[in-house]
Amino acid sequence: MLWIIFLFNITFEQSLFYSAYTDSTLSIQDSNNTFKLDWQFFGNTTTNIISTCGSSSIIGGYNLFSNGVAATLFIDLQPHYKMKISFSLFIIDTWDNEYFYLYADQDLVFTQKYSNNNGQDEICGQPGSNRKDQIHQIEIEFDHTGLTSFIQLTSNLNDSAHDESWGFRNFRIYIYECPPQCYVCSKVDQQLQCEKWIRAYSIFTQLLENEFQENTLISVINGATTKQLCSQIPMMCGYGVCGRDTIIQMNNLQLPFHTRIKIKLKYLIIDSWESTDYAQILVDGVLRWTSELSLTNQNLYRVCGGGSNDIFVNLELTFPHIQTSTTIQILNTLNQDFSDESFGIRDLTIYTQQSNCGDQIIQENEECDDGNLVPFDGCFSCLYSCVDGCEICEKGNCLRCGQGWILQRQIQKCQRIDIPIIQFKLKEDKCNDKQNDIQMNQIRRDCETMDYSSLVVCEEDILNKCQPQCKICIQSVCYQCQVGQNLIMGQCYELLKNSIQLEDLSKQEFICDFNCEDCRNGICYQCYEKFQILDNQCVGICGDQIIQLNEECDDGNNVEFDGCFCCRYSCPQDCSFCQNGICIDKCQQGYYFIDNSCQTICGDSIIVGFEQCEDENNIQYDGCYQCRYSCPLFCNDCLNGYCYNCDQGFILSSNICIGVCGDGLLSIQEQCDDGNQIDGDGCSKKCQLETNWICNKNGDCAYVEYPIPIIEYYKQENQFQYVKMTFSQLVQQNLNLQYKDTIQLRILDLNQNLFNIIILETQPAQFQILQRVEYIFQIEIMSNQQNHPILEVLLTEQLYNENLAPLLYLLDNFQLNQPNHISEEEIITSKTFQNINEYSVNSLFAIQGILFLLLGNFFSFWVILDALQQQSYLKYINVQYPQTLIIYFESSDAVSMQSILNKLPRFKYNSTLLKFPFQKSYGKFEYYNINANIMEGLILEVLIFGSLLIGYLSTLFTINILKYLEINLFLQQWPKFILFIQKLKRKLHSKLKLFDDNSIKRTLLACSWDLIFIAFLELQVQHDFESSRAYIRLTIALVILMIIILVILQQIHGLRSWQKQNFIQFWEQQKEMFNLIKKILSLYIIIYNQQNQILQTLVLTLINTFYLFFIIYCQSKNGFQEYIKNIITEISLIIFTASTSLNWNIVSSYFSYQQRITISWVQMSVLVSVLVIFLFIEIYNLISIIIQTVNKIISFNRNQSNQSKLNELQNLNQVKVNPIKKQSNLNKVQNQQQPVINQRMFIVCQ
Repeated sequence: MLWIIFLFNITFEQSLFYSAYTDSTLSIQDSNNTFKLDWQFFGNTTTNIISTCGSSSIIGGYNLFSNGVAATLFIDLQPHYKMKISFSLFIIDTWDNEYFYLYADQDLVFTQKYSNNNGQDEICGQPGSNRKDQIHQIEIEFDHTGLTSFIQLTSNLNDSAHDESWGFRNFRIYIYECPPQCYVCSKVDQQLQCEKWIRAYSIFTQLLENEFQENTLISVINGATTKQLCSQIPMMCGYGVCGRDTIIQMNNLQLPFHTRIKIKLKYLIIDSWESTDYAQILVDGVLRWTSELSLTNQNLYRVCGGGSNDIFVNLELTFPHIQTSTTIQILNTLNQDFSDESFGIRDLTIYTQQSNCGDQIIQENEECDDGNLVPFDGCFSCLYSCVDGCEICEKGNCLRCGQGWILQRQIQKCQRIDIPIIQFKLKEDKCNDKQNDIQMNQIRRDCETMDYSSLVVCEEDILNKCQPQCKICIQSVCYQCQVGQNLIMGQCYELLKNSIQLEDLSKQEFICDFNCEDCRNGICYQCYEKFQILDNQCVGICGDQIIQLNEECDDGNNVEFDGCFCCRYSCPQDCSFCQNGICIDKCQQGYYFIDNSCQTICGDSIIVGFEQCEDENNIQYDGCYQCRYSCPLFCNDCLNGYCYNCDQGFILSSNICIGVCGDGLLSIQEQCDDGNQIDGDGCSKKCQLETNWICNKNGDCAYVEYPIPIIEYYKQENQFQYVKMTFSQLVQQNLNLQYKDTIQLRILDLNQNLFNIIILETQPAQFQILQRVEYIFQIEIMSNQQNHPILEVLLTEQLYNENLAPLLYLLDNFQLNQPNHISEEEIITSKTFQNINEYSVNSLFAIQGILFLLLGNFFSFWVILDALQQQSYLKYINVQYPQTLIIYFESSDAVSMQSILNKLPRFKYNSTLLKFPFQKSYGKFEYYNINANIMEGLILEVLIFGSLLIGYLSTLFTINILKYLEINLFLQQWPKFILFIQKLKRKLHSKLKLFDDNSIKRTLLACSWDLIFIAFLELQVQHDFESSRAYIRLTIALVILMIIILVILQQIHGLRSWQKQNFIQFWEQQKEMFNLIKKILSLYIIIYNQQNQILQTLVLTLINTFYLFFIIYCQSKNGFQEYIKNIITEISLIIFTASTSLNWNIVSSYFSYQQRITISWVQMSVLVSVLVIFLFIEIYNLISIIIQTVNKIISFNRNQSNQSKLNELQNLNQVKVNPIKKQSNLNKVQNQQQPVINQRMFIVCQ
C-alpha cells in the first residue's frame, strides 16, 4: 500500500515527504493516493512483483528481482537542500561479493558489497548451507536540490533470480526543506538570504503526461517540438527525436532587474554518448556551462533509449547576470544519428537575484558596500564617492582636500578648519619648514606674525592622534583635556588672560547646530531624526526627497546629469551653463537641445558623445549601426567595423563577407550548393533552388513537384463576396503556429478603411500533419467601384508537401466581382419602408383589437394575418435579393407566429423545458439561421392552443361561480346586484358558445402557415437516426400534416352537394379548403426546391395567379371588403414573385446592382401598399362603427325626451278626471302591478 505524508516533522529541519510499501500486506499502488506515484520495474520477467519473505510482504524477493532488474521512482519534491532515503533491503540466497546500488539522478548515493557468508539465516530463499538471507536497514543522506528526483534501486547480480535475488519494503524519503518562501537554498541560508532568489520561469515541470505542456517560449531547431515519454516520464525532446545539431532555444526571456541568475534543469543522456560528446549551455551567446557527461556513472539500466544506459543529470548554474532580456540555448557536440545518441530535458527553472545595497556584501554590480546610505563617507549607493571636502579621490580614498579642509591620513578624511577667530597663545616653536602648515585668514608662513590673531595649526599636530594636553583621545578627537587646558572643538587650548571668558564663548560661538540632540562643549554627538552628523553639523540625509537647509535639491536618486546630483544642482551632460539644474545655454556642436538637455542624434554625420561612428544610415552589418561599430555578417576578425577575415566558405569583398557559390559548402546566403555553377540540376549557378527541386545540406537534389495555392471565386451574398483558397497537394506546417495569422489580404488601390476581410478556417493547416487545407475569405467592400476590385493574397509562411517541398509561389492577385454596396441614403430609404411596414402592422392589430371589443367579431383579423404571413415567406425564395430588400424583410418577422415567441427571451431562455438542440437548415433557411428542430417551432402553437383551452375552462368556472352567487340567500336582499349577476352570466354563456369546433378550426387555420412550414422543414433536413429524438420529431411533423389533410378532407364532403349548388356557391363554402391547399403548395415549393430558384419563382407566380382567378370569378356576395383584400393581396404577390425573376443568377448579370435596387423599391412599394390599403379600410370600419354608435345614442336620447313630454301631457289630463274614476283607476293599477311583484319574488326565490 502506497501513501504520501507531506511536512511531517521528524527533527528540527528534517521532514518525512514520501512513504511507500510500509503496510504488512502490500499492493502495487494504493487507490486512495492523492498523487500518482510512478514506480517502474525494469527487467522483471513476470507481472507479479510482490512476494513474502518471512513474515514480511516485500517488493521483489525470491525468484523475482535479480540480474538486470531495477526499481525506479520519479517524484517531484518541495524546495530543499538535502535528502535522506531509508528502506529495508532483503538480500536473498547466494550473493558472492556482489553489489547493491541506489541512484538519485546521476549520483550513486549508496553502494554496498554483500556475501551470503554474512547472512543470518534462511528467511525466504532456497534452503542450503551457503544460502543465507540478510535484512538490512539502509539509511543514507546526501545533498540534493532538484525539483524532481529519479531514484533507482538495482544490483550487479549475474545469475538467475532462482539463485540470487533481492527485494525491499518500508521505502521513505525525507527532505531538509528550505526556509518558508524560498525556492532554492543551501544548508547555511537564512530566510532573508534565500528569499532574494525569485523564480522567473518554470517550464516542463509537470509530472503527469496529460498535464505536461509545451511552451511557446521554447523553440527547438532540428528536433521535435512535442512532448515525449521516457518510462512514463514526460519531457521535451527525448529518444530518437533530438540529438546532433539540435538546439533548444529560449529567445528574449523577460527577466526582472537582477544581478545574478540561476538555471536549474534535469538533463537526460540517452544511449551511447562518447568522450568527445559534450552538453553545452549558452546564455546571451556566452558559453556558461559545458560538460563531458559521458564520464557520469554508467551503471544505470536502460530507461528509454536503444541499447545503452540512460542517465538523469541535475544541472544547476549560478553566475553574474544583469540583462533583463536574455536568450538561453542548450546545445551539444553529438556526432551520431538520433537513434544512437540523443537527449531530453525537463524541470527547466530560472531564478534571478537582486543585490541589496547596504547588506555589507559586495556583489557583482557593487563597487563597495559600507552598510549604510550616508553620503560623502567614501561609499554611497554602493558606489565609490569622495568624502566631504575632498577634491581628488580614488576608490573612496581621498588624495587631496579642497581649500578650507585638511587631510587626516589615518582615516582618509578631510576636516574643516574654520576655527573661530580668538586670541590664543601660540606655541613657542615655529612650524618646521619640512611640514606643510596650513594658514587660515592670511597667516604668514613663518608663523611669526598673523593677521586677525588667527590660529596657526601645523600638520604635525594633526598627524598625531591627539595633542599632548589631551587626556582622553579617540580617533584623533580629544574628548577631555588635562588640567589648565580647555577643550574646544576636539582640541586643547590655553586661553589668554585678556581673552574672552570660556563661559561667554560657550554661550556664543560654541553652541551646536540647532538640529543637534546631544551637544557637549560645542561638539555634536547625536542629531535628531532625519539628520546626520557631517563636519560637526547636523545635515539632512541626501536622497530622502526632503530638501534641508544644507541641500539645494533632493530628487531621491544618485543619477548624474539629471539636474540634481548629491543634493546639489547639476547640469545635464554636455551643457556648459545651467540654472537650477536646467540647461539654459545653447548646446555644443553635434548636440541638440531635446527634453531640457543636450543630446546627440545618430545619423547627423557628427561623431560626438558616446557615438563611435556615423554612416548616415540604419543598415545592420555594414560596419556602423546605430552609431556603434558593427562587424559584417560572417566576419570572424574585425576592428572598428572593418572586416579582416571571413568565416570559412565566404570571401571578403568591399567589407562584406560573400558566400562562395559552387564550393560545396552551404552558407546562410545560399539556398543550396551542389559544388558546381550549372543551371538545371536543381541548384542554379547562383546557389538558389530551382523550381520543383529540393536539395539537402550535402548538395544532393531531387525533382519534386511543388504544391500550388489555388484561389477561386466561391459565391456572393449581398454585400459579401467569398473567395476560396485550396492547394494542389496535401500540405503541412513546419512551424507550430496559427497559419491563418500569417495570411495577409488587401484590396489593391483601395483604402483599408473601405473594406473588411475575415478569414474563415474550413480546414486549417496543421503542424506536421499532411491534409487537405482550405480557407475561405469573406470580403466586404464598403464603396461602389468603377472597375473590378483586385484581391491580393500574400502568404508570409511556407507550407510543405510530404517531401518537404515548399509552395511554388506565395503571392497571387484575384479579380473580384463588382461590390454590392448600398449608400447611406438607400439604407435610410429601406428602413423607412421597414418602419412603414411595422407601423401599419401594429396599427392594424390595434384597430382589430378595438373592433373585437365593440363587435365581438375577430374574422377580419384572421384575413389580415393570413395576408401578412404570405408576405413574410417571400424572403425564403432562394434568389440573391438586393440589400435594400433584405433590410425591409427584417420587419416581416413581426407577422410570423414564430416571431412572437422570439420576443420573449426571458421566457424562452430561462426555462429549461424550452431549450432544444439547434438543427442546421440549408439554403435561405441557413442564411436566416432558422432552427429546423420542429420542437423549437412548436412551442408557440402549443401556447396558443393551451391559452384557448385555459380561456374556455376559465369561462366555464366563472359561470359556475356566478350561478352559486345568484342563489345565495344573503345576496337576495340586493335585487339589483342579482340582476347584474344574471346579466353577466348571460354574456359569459354567449362567449362560451364561441369555443366550439369552428373556433378551434379557425385557430388551426391561423397557425397553419407556421405549422406546415415547420413540418416540411423537419422532414427535409438530415437526421441522426441513432437518436430517439429524431423519430419523435419526424412523428410530430407527420401528425401535423395528417391533421391538415384531415381538415381538407372534412371539407371535401361538400362535393356531394355540388350538383345542388352553382360553382360560386360551392366556392363560397369551400374557400378555406382551397386556401389551405394553396398554403401547402406554396410552402412545398419554397422548402423542397431551394436549389431551383427558377422553378420556385414560376410555380409561386402560377399558384397566386390561379388563386386570383378563382377569387375574381367566384365573387363573394357577402363580405365585399374581404373580397377586395384578397384581390389586393394576390395581385401584390404576383407582381413580387414575377419581378423576382430579375434576381435569377442567369438574369441578374444583365442588370447592374443599382438597377436591381431600383426594382426593389417597386417591390417594397407594392408590399407596403397592401398594408396601407388594409389600414385605411379598417380605419373606415372603425369610424363607421363610431358614427353608428353616436347616432344610436342621439336617437335614444331623442326618444327619451319625447317620452318625457308625453308623460307630462298624460299627467295634466289625469288632474281633470273624477275622483271616483281616479280611485277606480288607482285600484286597477294596483291590480296590474301585483302580478309583476309576484313574478319578481318568484325569480328571487328561484
